[in-house]
Amino acid sequence: MEATVLTASPYKNSVATRMEMKKSKQSQKEKRQKGRPRATAAAQEAEQGKEQQKSKSEKKSKKAKQQKRKRSKKVAESQANATRCLVCGETNEEDWIQCSKCYSWVHEACADIQNALYYYCDNCVSK
Repeated sequence: MEATVLTASPYKNSVATRMEMKKSKQSQKEKRQKGRPRATAAAQEAEQGKEQQKSKSEKKSKKAKQQKRKRSKKVAESQANATRCLVCGETNEEDWIQCSKCYSWVHEACADIQNALYYYCDNCVSK
């Protein structure tokens, strides 16, 4: 009973059309490949070498990105734990300003600047 239901159902028709599409795609692919000249062994080896070089460079770039992330996390953690004034070295709660070049923090009172948009510390100015 189930076999008659499946053979007469729309499901069977959809499966059959999918199978026909697969077969036609495969035959078209085979026709295209027959018309192409075959690659020589040297060309195949060259392609494999290129693929290996790409994978190596991808691995190196992934490692570099991971190391950069680790460094940035360490910098962020150290800055979050103890932000010290570049001039006086204290960590007290006052108004702060950050150097636009080296990103170090300085108390506004130590820098003798108030409400400035851009600030360059003495170290960066002297360089």
